[in-house]
Amino acid sequence: MALTVKLQTLCDDVRVEVGGTLTVVGLMGERLWVPPGEGMIILPRLSFLYVVSGLRGVGRVSCRHALRRADAPVPDDAPAFDPLALDAAPALEEHAHAPDGDEHSFIFVRSPMTVGPPGAFVALFEATCDAGALQARYLFHVERRAA
Repeated sequence: MALTVKLQTLCDDVRVEVGGTLTVVGLMGERLWVPPGEGMIILPRLSFLYVVSGLRGVGRVSCRHALRRADAPVPDDAPAFDPLALDAAPALEEHAHAPDGDEHSFIFVRSPMTVGPPGAFVALFEATCDAGALQARYLFHVERRAA
C-alpha cells in the first residue's frame, strides 16, 4: 500500500492524551489573522499535525518538516526542502513505528513562530520508510486584520 497523508492541519497545539488519543486545540484554516500593526509578526505558538497511512509492517519512519515563504521566488533547481530563510534544510528525524499499525501521527511545534512580514507560506513535509516515500505541501497565509 502506498503512503498517504490522511490529515494535515495547522493549530495552536496538539496534545497526546493518556491512551494515545490526540486533542487538537485551536484548529486553523488557510488564513491566519493577526492584530493590526507594523513590523515583524511573531506567533506565540503554531503546531502542524500530519497523519500518514500505509505503514503496516513498517518499524521505522523518517520524516522532516520545514517552512518557507510561498511568495518568494524558488529557483527551478531548488531541492524540495529549500525553505528559503525560515529554516535551515532539516535533517531527517527517525521515529519508531508499531508494525501492526497502519497510521502514524507526526506533530511539529514552533514556539514562538517568527513569521516576519505578512504573506503566503508553505509547510513542507516528507516521510520515507521501507514501504515508500511521500511529500506534502500545505499553503497558508498570515495576514493582518484591518485597523
